[in-house]
Amino acid sequence: VGIPSAFLLHGYVGFIFGSVKANPWWGNVLMPIIFILSAIVSGIAMCVLNYMVLSWIRQKRIDMRCLDVMGMFLFYALVVDAAIETLDWIHRAFSAEEGFQILEYMAREKLFYTLRLGQLMMGTVVPLVLLGLLQLIRTKIPDLARKRMYFASAALIVTGVLAMRWNVVIGGQLFS
Repeated sequence: VGIPSAFLLHGYVGFIFGSVKANPWWGNVLMPIIFILSAIVSGIAMCVLNYMVLSWIRQKRIDMRCLDVMGMFLFYALVVDAAIETLDWIHRAFSAEEGFQILEYMAREKLFYTLRLGQLMMGTVVPLVLLGLLQLIRTKIPDLARKRMYFASAALIVTGVLAMRWNVVIGGQLFS
């Protein structure tokens, strides 16, 4: 019930935002896909956080194989999400419609901290590097360090997705 509901909700919200052509931040055919992918990424990140926090509260040992598999799914989902969002920005820059100057100004000035630092760097690039390292050299990293890297990555991703929601919803209204 939860997964189809999440797809319907995020797809619908993305569709509504994507069909608002008067607003260059929202008027994008990829908006439903971006919303769904960010929901998948944040959902997996919340599963990682919940598993780790609840295991700690219940004083149960964390199954590292389970955490590694969740981390692998989180990494690949984040790669796909980051690729689609990058494709969105490349398409916007290439087409250079009249609203692109507004978006560029917003990303450079009003939304610099939440978009570039919060969403892009802390919510995407840092977790991609941490999770990528875990995928490449997982066996060489001690369990405690791996746990910390997974926890930090998941917490940063959730924060980045919240920043994305802020940037899209609030950022879309800042210049109207």
